Amino acid sequence: MLRTARLVALFSLAAGAALAQPYPRAPGGPELSLSAGVGTGLLRSDSFTTGSLLQVEAQADLFVTRAFGFGARYRFLNAQTAGDRETLALHPVSAGLRIRLFDNESARRAWTFEPEGGYAFTTGGRAAGGPFVGLSVARSVGGFVNASTSANVAVVLSAMQGLGSLSDVRVFSLGLRLAPAFNAFAPRDLAAASSPASFHYTWGVKWFMLGASFGARDAFTLSPGFALAFGLPVTRWFEPIAQVDLAYWLRTANPDEPAPLVYSFLGGVRLRMNGLAPLYASVLGGWQIATSRSPQTVGDGAIVDVGFGLNLLPCGGALQIGVHYRRGLSHEAEDFNALFLVMGGTFGSRVGSVGEAPLGEGSPARCGASPSTPSLEARRYDASAQVVATPVEVSVVIGAALLGGMVQFHIAPTALPIERLVRAGYVTVRVEGPPEALPQASAELRAALDARGVTVQHAATVAIVGAHEVRAVFTLWPPGARPR
Repeated sequence: MLRTARLVALFSLAAGAALAQPYPRAPGGPELSLSAGVGTGLLRSDSFTTGSLLQVEAQADLFVTRAFGFGARYRFLNAQTAGDRETLALHPVSAGLRIRLFDNESARRAWTFEPEGGYAFTTGGRAAGGPFVGLSVARSVGGFVNASTSANVAVVLSAMQGLGSLSDVRVFSLGLRLAPAFNAFAPRDLAAASSPASFHYTWGVKWFMLGASFGARDAFTLSPGFALAFGLPVTRWFEPIAQVDLAYWLRTANPDEPAPLVYSFLGGVRLRMNGLAPLYASVLGGWQIATSRSPQTVGDGAIVDVGFGLNLLPCGGALQIGVHYRRGLSHEAEDFNALFLVMGGTFGSRVGSVGEAPLGEGSPARCGASPSTPSLEARRYDASAQVVATPVEVSVVIGAALLGGMVQFHIAPTALPIERLVRAGYVTVRVEGPPEALPQASAELRAALDARGVTVQHAATVAIVGAHEVRAVFTLWPPGARPR
């Protein structure tokens, strides 16, 4: 169960890790990207309505080069307007150019500019459909899940201006987009050494997958909400966090009452218990702003959020699956009384940031690395130093392979204990895993070590039929010592 969750997490957290790429590999391209997203924003119109909106989108892009492509996009924009009993839904369909500027190809970090034009169909409200122009700017990160497929996540800022019969409609939105890419262009910066962040921090996203509200507004509903969170870990166990989120109830118990769109601004602490068990607990408090067409069912006010769940730790980040209870504290918000099933991913800037190891620069516990001392039989006597030199083994999960190698996962070069490897006097490595994954894993490991100036005196591979994980087992001898 935990192993499967780790593999799922490696995909969902590709946004946070600069993943090592197959070496060598085909150049890739043209690249097809299929994405889905959710967001929120503001619709403004001089003649009929102004209000908050929920955005759901689907998009397909084809990049003929790393920097240039074209694509098509569909969005559903549902405006929740205070003081107005009508709801306006826009269905913009558009096509346009895609201009992408990478600043790290291995980590898939890029700015993408998307000028577009199209036609927006409408339902509800007093607006007629019409043409429009728009511009979106996306900041994306990600990583490769096999030799030609990458998983990416992006934060997208969009603006839309209606034309003709829709000329008085303007839309501004902020969204979160998940975008796997197929036949992706091979990165050209594999050999570039990465440097760790100067301090510990985390950032992450959460999806409100399922929700139920109780009390005066009894209802059971799917909730397409999401959250962005930022944390500053103080210790391995304790992390103050700030969070901004959006929750949308698709329906309430009374069909005549409109479903609210609720923004929340929260702060609090998260406890990571991974030294004892793969669990987390959080307590957050803050303020919510609710909007809906009249009559409004939930008001603005103070709220509290209490959560508990699994904190699973793949390389460079964590996958959280938990249950959160949220309750309005003030009179205006007291009808917000809900339970959520939440899934999220968190990326850590340094080793230990997400709770996988104690905080501290140079910690050897990277991505499952577990230092150990071999048995007495493995010790060797160093005659020149007249001391007993004891080697140390460090085992690191460097990848995984499923379905006969069709689906593979690769770790960040920063997951390797580079500082210890450089300081060692003599290094051997044994790569263990499923036979079909060993050639590629060994080549990737060799490229990552060579790029960082690590000398390995002896390397070997061990095929383990039926295994899913690929491990690199390093044996480190102190300076002046070596095996005999």
